[in-house]
Amino acid sequence: MLLYRRGEAAQAESLHRVVLAAKLQVLGPRHPKTLDSMNGLGLALLKEGKPQEAKQVFEQLMSVSGSVFPATNATPFNFELHYAWCLRALHEDSAAEQEFLRAYRGLLRTAGPASSQTLRAAGDLADFYEARGEQAKAA
Repeated sequence: MLLYRRGEAAQAESLHRVVLAAKLQVLGPRHPKTLDSMNGLGLALLKEGKPQEAKQVFEQLMSVSGSVFPATNATPFNFELHYAWCLRALHEDSAAEQEFLRAYRGLLRTAGPASSQTLRAAGDLADFYEARGEQAKAA
């Protein structure tokens, strides 16, 4: 986060890649901490204006995370929110909408309606609809 504030997004991406490579080697590709690092790299790429690369990272993450975490864990749905914003950045609005909805519903089920994660997902979904001029859905 500090590197982004200082305008050093490329260095942040590089560090995320180093950390992810180390976790892949030490912990393996299906370890929760490795998946967290994969998510971090996807976000770094997205912040750096590389949504196509971020999409590849998020798709790899999504293909694994659901089978690593138990069905009662909210973590994969948080990853899904980030993937949805990536799809939005690529103007893949139909797919983004489905991911936002899936993340919101998953967080509602796993974290509960009053959780900060669920409320953030609801806000993200509303922001998505408002950006598309669909205020009725955003309400």
